[in-house]
Amino acid sequence: MDNNQSIENALKGISLFDAIKLLASNMKLESQAGDILEPEKDKFLTGKQVDEILQISSPTRHRYANEGILTRHKVSRKKILYKQEEVLKLLQAKEV
Repeated sequence: MDNNQSIENALKGISLFDAIKLLASNMKLESQAGDILEPEKDKFLTGKQVDEILQISSPTRHRYANEGILTRHKVSRKKILYKQEEVLKLLQAKEV
C-alpha cells in the first residue's frame, strides 16, 4: 500500500480538523496547539497533492486556477505546481 492510500484510509470517518492535522503532520508542517498551520516558505505542491488536501477534483482545481483562486506556477512544458501557502489559506477559508 502506498503512502497516499494509507493517508486516504486514515482520513475516512474523521473530522475535517483532524484530517487537516493528519495531512499537516504528513507534509511535515508544524502546528502549534491547533493554531493556524505554518507552511514552509516557497514549498510547492503538485496538482494531485492539491486535490487531496482540498478534497476537490482535477476539473475543480483547473476552474480555481482559471478564476484566479489558485495560481499556477509552470515549471516545464508539462509540469505545473501550486504554492503550498496558497493552498493552505484556501483550505482554511473553506472551513469557515
